[in-house]
Amino acid sequence: MYIKTYLKSTNSAGKRKDVIKMELQELAIRMFIAFIVLLTVTRIMGRKEIAQMTFF
Repeated sequence: MYIKTYLKSTNSAGKRKDVIKMELQELAIRMFIAFIVLLTVTRIMGRKEIAQMTFF
């Protein structure tokens, strides 16, 4: 919601809207890659290993 409001307020700036769109695409790609990496690591480690892990 904040992003839509920000886009409307900066629409007169011209290229700013494209820059934000690229930033959102980059964020989405990074989130997808991080998800795939975490999924792969958890599959490799297995359930028993993950259950025995601690935060510290």
